[in-house]
Amino acid sequence: MQNGHDKDAQKVSINPQVAASYALQFLEQVPHTRAQREQYDIATSLLQAIATGQVILAPPPAPVMGQVPEPKPDER
Repeated sequence: MQNGHDKDAQKVSINPQVAASYALQFLEQVPHTRAQREQYDIATSLLQAIATGQVILAPPPAPVMGQVPEPKPDER
């Protein structure tokens, strides 16, 4: 996990099921409007699926050899 400021920061492994369960604890407390209800329901469903192991999170794709990675917004 990186904070965006330290380019040499180490990556941290996080169990997605634990992270989703943790997020679900606080999601109910987040104020939302009726207009946001559909997105709230989708976020809740997605986090519940991750927490119960119904979703397989794949690693990001490896860069293609010879392809220049697109710069991050703060590096432009």
